[in-house]
Amino acid sequence: MKINRNMSAVRANKQLLGTENRLSKSMKRLSSGYKINSAEDNPAGMAISNKMKAQIEALDQAKSNSSDAQNVMKIADGALGEVSSMLQRIRELAVQGASDTYSENDKKALQSEIDELTKEVDRISGDTEYNTKSLLDGSSDTRVYVRQKDANGNMTQVNSYITRINFSDNVASDKYELTVNSLATQATGSLASATKPDAEGTISINGVSVAVKADMTQDEYIQALQRAATTAGTTMQVNGDSISFLSNEYGSDSTVNISLSSSLKALAGAGYENADDGSGNMQLKSNGKDAVVTGGENMSDKTIRADGNRVYVVGNSGFSMDFLLSSDMDMTAGSSNLQIDISDIGNMAVQIGANEGQEMKIRIPEVSSQTLYLDTVDVTVKGGADKAMSTLDEAIEYVSGVRSRIGAFQNRLESAESSLSETSENMTGAYSNIMDTDMATEMTEYAAQNILDQAGISVLSQANDLPQQVLSLLSR
Repeated sequence: MKINRNMSAVRANKQLLGTENRLSKSMKRLSSGYKINSAEDNPAGMAISNKMKAQIEALDQAKSNSSDAQNVMKIADGALGEVSSMLQRIRELAVQGASDTYSENDKKALQSEIDELTKEVDRISGDTEYNTKSLLDGSSDTRVYVRQKDANGNMTQVNSYITRINFSDNVASDKYELTVNSLATQATGSLASATKPDAEGTISINGVSVAVKADMTQDEYIQALQRAATTAGTTMQVNGDSISFLSNEYGSDSTVNISLSSSLKALAGAGYENADDGSGNMQLKSNGKDAVVTGGENMSDKTIRADGNRVYVVGNSGFSMDFLLSSDMDMTAGSSNLQIDISDIGNMAVQIGANEGQEMKIRIPEVSSQTLYLDTVDVTVKGGADKAMSTLDEAIEYVSGVRSRIGAFQNRLESAESSLSETSENMTGAYSNIMDTDMATEMTEYAAQNILDQAGISVLSQANDLPQQVLSLLSR
């Protein structure tokens, strides 16, 4: 028996310390609910769980982003629904104005309502917002830049030369070159004299007639011609001894047709000929010309058609583009070489994933009176109502296309949100398996360690009493 080193007590104490350490960890797991409370508990599990927690939080935020984007789509679609209703109303007014049962003043009243509805379309375009971000003014559309190439190949940015650019989603971000060989022209016509003729007769401008009477004053004569020219869709100008008429529209569909009764032949100038009906009347038929545009790089295999200064480009695989050439384009060189640079920026980006690059690009093109060509609608001019119907059919189709695209984005966002929820749920389950305490298992462990702790204390107490037995030997 030894009294300097009580090995039984040392061994009992060692076991007790281990038991208390395990009991302490078990109590920590039970009180916190986590299996890993510090890096020493599970170094690899700690590293994995931290990355998973970051992913879960990012997935939840991405789901929130998707929900916000759906609200954006709902706001835009609601505004476009109202625009569609207004376009339907404008078309209804155009159909009404096409009937000659309505007087000139009646048609002016119709045009007044059309003008107000057009202003409201522009107001909706500028004021439709989400979190102060405009949605329909084109700021969420792909950026497009227009450049003009000179004879030395130098580029100058000239965005004003091509406006109202619209293109399908199948047009890739790239540079597209074209040559404007000539711009569209207006139809022209004239009267050889600005002085009221002494003879009576009829002057017709695009089917709008002016009855020239002997008792008319010079001012009354000019005013009557001015009213007729306006109704005929032309601009009249007195040029000294002659009067000219210029169509308001550009292109081959623009006309200035002047008919003079035989008694007013003296007003006929260059370009007049005898009327086809053999009445002895004189007539002038003038049409404008469409722009002439040819394709260059990335456009040579496309079909290009011009209607006035409006240009349509169609290619394979859903490629389509249309835009309006400016009549103020610099054509001093005889033609203009232009480059349309469709960038890859400008679209609304929605982060719908937990990692870099996991985003969805949403393109909302401009919807305004200009992109819908509502500024060309005029039912007060001759034939204006018929043209307005065609313009409005295109406008309604354009808005319907934008709404269809928004609906597709919205459906995709809903699917993305559902997928993110599922992924977040599964990853949270995996995170829980690593981090969370199984309370039933841990309670079993706790009970076992608690019993061992009590037993260890009892054994240590007895081991500490062993040296006392030496005293019994010494006492004899």
